[in-house]
Amino acid sequence: MVRLMIDIVAEAKDDILMQKRALEVAGQLARRKLALLQPVDSAPSAAAAATQLSHKAELSAPQTFTSMITAFPQVERVVGRLLYLALKTQADPTLVESVLSLLTELLVFDARTVDAFSLWRTIQTAGPELRHQLLEVTQTVLEGDAEVDLYRRHVFVMRGQHAGIIAPSSTALPLKKGYTFCASILVDATTPAMAMYSFRGENGHGVSAAIDGDSLVLASFTSHGSFINLPVPLNGRRIAMHQTWTHVAIVHAKKMVFKDKILVYLDGQLHFAGNLPYPDALQMAGGHNCVGATPQFPSFQGQMVDPTLLGTALSDAEVAAVAPCSHPPTAIMQQWLWENGSAADKSKFVFAYDARVCTRESICDDVSGHSANGWLEPGTRSLCRSSLAAALGPLGGAATYLLLLFDPTVSPQDAVRVLRLVASGLVV
Repeated sequence: MVRLMIDIVAEAKDDILMQKRALEVAGQLARRKLALLQPVDSAPSAAAAATQLSHKAELSAPQTFTSMITAFPQVERVVGRLLYLALKTQADPTLVESVLSLLTELLVFDARTVDAFSLWRTIQTAGPELRHQLLEVTQTVLEGDAEVDLYRRHVFVMRGQHAGIIAPSSTALPLKKGYTFCASILVDATTPAMAMYSFRGENGHGVSAAIDGDSLVLASFTSHGSFINLPVPLNGRRIAMHQTWTHVAIVHAKKMVFKDKILVYLDGQLHFAGNLPYPDALQMAGGHNCVGATPQFPSFQGQMVDPTLLGTALSDAEVAAVAPCSHPPTAIMQQWLWENGSAADKSKFVFAYDARVCTRESICDDVSGHSANGWLEPGTRSLCRSSLAAALGPLGGAATYLLLLFDPTVSPQDAVRVLRLVASGLVV
């Protein structure tokens, strides 16, 4: 439907009112999808992308919008169509402004190599004013990329009654001495209570965690259906979780003499220390192992990155290093995953899920090498996005724009803009 509205704008040359209305509808439809974290375009296949990048057709050759699409395949992408529309309407500043506003939002959300190529070709062929505007758009998007952590471009989106990731009931839980659950989360503001995880054996023994208002509720389940709840006040952090990513780590350690200890870390910093009975690890087999789902609470609602269950109780220093906001940033989790995958004893991890390694059949591979491949519930999907800086990589990176400096039609002001753009791309 977005493409149809753009086609109407391109073909309704003499009806300015229709053009504006169609473009407004296209923007509304596209922004609605972005708000739902749904890509306006599906990612092109490798073969299609190769065909598009090798195509030698010139933007100025086709005479109609239909022939343009046929001769230049990347225009099938919404970004490509918007760029061609900008070329056709560059004499109308109002339309161009609306087109470029929508274009900026789409590129910030997700940019593919074919989109970067379309943008580059359009800048080459655009008039001076449109070229200046497109360079501004490119710089804006590159600067925006720096604010979006690459780590959080690959997320699990969980919405609806049936959301979560289900680990196999046969998953071995080597939790005799302790465990650590960690993930980065962005929480839905409209859902007061939601599950974080539930690991319980067939007899009910186990542990769970859930967010309830401005509290994190930790629970331990033992024999005969008895359980203990431990509310952990978030002290106002819940509101921040609606807009800001928060790395949550829960460390539960079994003690032989003293009371079993449980620690909660937010963004690598110790937030709470208390005591919670440790369940009988031998009774936790063959049961219900879920991320984002528990029997007592609604499913997790929001976004989650890299939910991981380790078979050891991490130290303060290790939790601080694992948090993606650590300074300086570390790759210790990736190192542990690599070591665990090649080790004979894989007990350091129980499972680790990455949104980038999920199949269309809703299977999410366990990247820890523990073979605890998970099942995505109907309300869960993996979303993988790319930045414009990454999309420019196969084309030579942001430095490719330096070629514009050899174009005699580029004004001194645009030359400065190109240099700033390249600098922004190199920083990213």
